[in-house]
Amino acid sequence: MLYGKNASRWVRIRGIKANELEDNFTVTFEGGSVTYNAMTYCYNALNGGSASARLQNVCKALYQFAEASKVYYTSGSRDDSDPDF
Repeated sequence: MLYGKNASRWVRIRGIKANELEDNFTVTFEGGSVTYNAMTYCYNALNGGSASARLQNVCKALYQFAEASKVYYTSGSRDDSDPDF
């Protein structure tokens, strides 16, 4: 869903699974499109210099979670019959 007015716009993408945190999502809108992913957002928050310490901590934790999920999803530990994975 696209939110905002004038020059500022933002979107909310719900339901991103743990193993999709590094997957790109393309949002198309009038006048163009943007491709982004959760880890890019975290990278920018950690390296942009203006994010609060709280947001930086959330991004660090999300990065660690994404890395752990890669191990989990590639290890064969998960149950492929579970539709939530």
